[in-house]
Amino acid sequence: MSLEQKWPIALRMVWLTGGLVAINEAGQTGVQIKSNPLGRTFGTFSLNTYAELFSRLRSLGLRIIGTTFVTDPKQLDGLRAPEFRAAGLDGGWPVWDAKRLWRQIAHTSSRNGNHGLLDVAARIAAALHYSQMRLHDLTMSYSSQLHSSLHNREPEAYRAFKDTNSAAVYKDIHSLFWEMAVLRDVLSEFIAAFCIGRKDATTLSGLLRSLNKNSSTDPCAEEVIRISDAKNVDGWLGKFGSYRDCFTHSAPLDLVRGFAFAVQDQIVLQDSSTVPQIYYPLPENPADLARQRRQGILIDPTDASKPGFTRKHERAKEPDAVEYLHGRLCEFTNLAIRLVARSPVPPEPITFTNDDIVGEVKVSRGS
Repeated sequence: MSLEQKWPIALRMVWLTGGLVAINEAGQTGVQIKSNPLGRTFGTFSLNTYAELFSRLRSLGLRIIGTTFVTDPKQLDGLRAPEFRAAGLDGGWPVWDAKRLWRQIAHTSSRNGNHGLLDVAARIAAALHYSQMRLHDLTMSYSSQLHSSLHNREPEAYRAFKDTNSAAVYKDIHSLFWEMAVLRDVLSEFIAAFCIGRKDATTLSGLLRSLNKNSSTDPCAEEVIRISDAKNVDGWLGKFGSYRDCFTHSAPLDLVRGFAFAVQDQIVLQDSSTVPQIYYPLPENPADLARQRRQGILIDPTDASKPGFTRKHERAKEPDAVEYLHGRLCEFTNLAIRLVARSPVPPEPITFTNDDIVGEVKVSRGS
């Protein structure tokens, strides 16, 4: 059997934390770990099988954010969009799977005339899809900054800086927060309408107000209350909301504390070697920062004498933006997949018959 027969003709770009990307060329066994698809190479290894790419990267201690698959020359020419799939924390492509299930529910609801479920299911599928696209945007902006920051200099153990790529990274961080807030609210609307029978809530805040007025013993309602409490050890949804509200109503990430810098630091791999990465620290206590700004306690970004202006950021307390957002997207996706079981109609494979086709069908074959 030839290599081409056992090795699918697909270019894979595996986006890792910190802006790194692992490139596996179509039909090739070699993998390059780079700062950018066109950037410097920091490591190489060879594959024995096509499928082992992801396990090999994880065995090195690298976290996978998602993968771009290029399988058609038109994708390389910019005529068709390549396929990006967000990775699950434990492998697989859960966002892709969840989007497919909710599209199937929307399709089945349309055929059954259940327009309320159709509307919510279609919006859940769309919110998953757009959140995945925003995550792709963020990984690429990280990669662009890593590439540019190391163009004429060697990696350092820790370097804080700002350059012309920083604004794009901040934009993509904010965009993903806002996109995922849409996902949060439409999942809350589904829980309200189809799990606990409430028609008075179309957002998370509306659902929480409704539950405060009239409690519910439904497991979904109890879970929402638990994960929405930012003080709770399980309160990931509350902490997410604190970040989103802080950057929306108080100040963007680069101004919320009056100063902000990108950081180039390093990942120590399992073999003790190091590779560079980009780090955008999120504030440790976003709710406190928002409260201070509402009270008029502001930081002058031009005053370098302020405490902490040049302090070193610590990942344990101030999570990296892309790692944090990827983790929260996985949490939202897990919830979306579990809610499939609460749908009044199950997801069914989408099929089309002649009755679904309106007008003439033309088949265009690629050259």
